[in-house]
Amino acid sequence: MTQITHASAARHPEGVVMVRRAALGLGLVASCLGCDSTGRGQSARVATTVSECLPVTPTADSTGGIIGSFSIGPNAAMAWTDRAIGNHLIVGIADSVLLVGREGAGPGEFRMIADLGWSGDTIWTSDPRIQRFQLFSRTGTLLRSEAVPFRAAFAWTGTDTLIGFPVQSMVDTALAIVRFTLGGSGLDTLALFRNQSVPPLQLSMGGGRSIVGPQPLAERSTGSHSPDGSRWCGVESRPGTEMRLACVAPDGRSLVDTTIQVVPEPLEQAEIDRIIDGFLEIPGMSRGGIESAMHIPEHRPRVARIIVADDGRIWLQRSSMRDSIAVWQRWHADGTEAGTLTLLPMQRALSLRGDSLYLVAADADGIQHVERCLLK
Repeated sequence: MTQITHASAARHPEGVVMVRRAALGLGLVASCLGCDSTGRGQSARVATTVSECLPVTPTADSTGGIIGSFSIGPNAAMAWTDRAIGNHLIVGIADSVLLVGREGAGPGEFRMIADLGWSGDTIWTSDPRIQRFQLFSRTGTLLRSEAVPFRAAFAWTGTDTLIGFPVQSMVDTALAIVRFTLGGSGLDTLALFRNQSVPPLQLSMGGGRSIVGPQPLAERSTGSHSPDGSRWCGVESRPGTEMRLACVAPDGRSLVDTTIQVVPEPLEQAEIDRIIDGFLEIPGMSRGGIESAMHIPEHRPRVARIIVADDGRIWLQRSSMRDSIAVWQRWHADGTEAGTLTLLPMQRALSLRGDSLYLVAADADGIQHVERCLLK
């Protein structure tokens, strides 16, 4: 465990650690009422803006700056991952930052932390690549390490019960929310969200070699959970403008299960060409082969990501992960629409907590850190 001290850290009035940075400037977010990332019309009743964005994680040097997972703990503690510095759990407490763990497949080691969070002063991590669930103290001490027989991003309930999303294969017919008891051998399914029936992408590279992967333009179900683990939600594609939005509690109770209206946007040739051009960078690829293997729908996928707040608010990212800006359509806990919000380039939403949005921001060199912004 490595400790790095940041003497420049300052405490925000609400208890969140704010790190001073020269020439930071405030992160401004453009609100959008009735528009999306391409300027096309989109219905919305309320536009939310954010302001007073300040960094809560240290500005990385040349050895860091690719933020993955992030979670706020008690008393201004934080935990996050940074793919630029390898497979570590990073814990920020007051003015110190701890690097916890190392590359590997055993206790206290990681290959890919897919999810993390806090339960009191305990940090939990889930690594589906090595199929291991682990608990750490806020000072980085390994408290428990359990192998799990499933590839899934699990979250801790504070007991021996885990809730999570199994890693989807390219041919899975549904996204599942499942419950697993440590030491057990089976899964209980709490909810299912059906996927469109689309064959995987198969690209020939010549010489008997091929690439098999998910179709980049297929609309698939997606899900997430609230930071406190009390709500597990997903959205499912349906014909026309309808989508199913449903949330369950860890005990399996249905919290909401409703139909929402999410208007699809036309798929433009420029987006198709951008994907094809990316595949053409791989040796042995041909444009004709890529075009014949790709599933090209009439509309672009309607939802790229979902964020769930502890109070039940739900945000759906309408823009593609390939777009330069992110457009979010928002819903109240009961499934009624609440308007839109658009983030600027180099900003990626992470989580909602009260009147705050935590997001990834980047400097001019593309080095990332986490900022806390107030919702207005």
